[in-house]
Formats: sequence, structure tokens, C-alpha cells
Amino acid sequence: MVPSIPYCNLTAVFSSLDLFAALASKGIPALGTVQQSRLRGCSFSTDTNMKKKRRGTFEEKKNVVDSEEL
Repeated sequence: MVPSIPYCNLTAVFSSLDLFAALASKGIPALGTVQQSRLRGCSFSTDTNMKKKRRGTFEEKKNVVDSEEL
């Protein structure tokens, strides 16, 4: 049996990089969708370009905010 780890699951309405960093600094893992408008200086492919790619394609970026890797 795998032990469960409590985490915080956030909706796009409430999630931001600052919130994820604050939770990480308190040792609380968080999971959620962040709206692109809340990603300061982080660029992703446009919706048009993503639609041209195969189903299941995704992009992932890492960032360090307040010494926490997100």
C-alpha cells in the first residue's frame, strides 16, 4: 500500500505562481492549472499552434519563485 501525501488542488480561478511558492515554502504540495495571464514572463505555444499538434501534446516549464522550484 502506497502512503498518501496530502496536497492542495487549486482551480484556475485561485492559482498563481505566488500561491504555489507560498504553499511550497510551508511544505504543502499543490497541483492546479494556472491561467497564462498569471505567468509573468513565461511564454507557451499559442492555442492555434497547439491545435495543429497531436492530441495529448503538452508543455511544461519550471520556474524558481522565492527559492522554491515550481
